[in-house]
Amino acid sequence: VLLAASQGITAQGIELVPGLIDTARYAAGPHLPLATFTQADFLTVDLQGNTVIWAVGTCWNPTTRKQITQKLLKLPLGTRVVSITRPFAHKDLPILHTLQGWTSWGRDDYYIQIVSPTP
Repeated sequence: VLLAASQGITAQGIELVPGLIDTARYAAGPHLPLATFTQADFLTVDLQGNTVIWAVGTCWNPTTRKQITQKLLKLPLGTRVVSITRPFAHKDLPILHTLQGWTSWGRDDYYIQIVSPTP
């Protein structure tokens, strides 16, 4: 969210843990007005209208990952999904790119997928 906002892109962070929202808002400060943060459950937030979803859920259990996958599949065709550690496993979310990058815990795998139903 901070990186996108620093590049002039309106970005919204959704986080369940209130303390992490406070930290993110502090990090954005007055210098990144395009970065907003909402304390909410990712599974209940309306994601329509977003073109890129950044999902950092390294510790999500299989049930939560399946629920999120089903939510992502309802997004418009062409929506990009970026995840860290492992991709969302579904034939209608093909992987476009895999790369390694830095996270707060060290280097990890990044996956860029696209909402694209198979014919």
